[in-house]
Amino acid sequence: MDNLYIIMVQKDGCTEQDICSFDSLKLKHKVIFTVKEYPQYRSAYYIPKSEVDMQNVKNLLIIKVDLLENVGLMNLIGFHF
Repeated sequence: MDNLYIIMVQKDGCTEQDICSFDSLKLKHKVIFTVKEYPQYRSAYYIPKSEVDMQNVKNLLIIKVDLLENVGLMNLIGFHF
């Protein structure tokens, strides 16, 4: 399971309870992109201006952020080059 990376996006009715449940999963490498900051959840990561509205994150493929260069994100999910 060390090579398994789980990525989730807050959209389509995803609630804070869903984020909490995801955060509780016993997985080493996981991240959920959210519509706002949730400092109480270790796996929650907010990219500024990534939200469509208060309940949905944009399609991550069109966000102009190079995730591979975002060292903070890669450290968050435990990815090392």
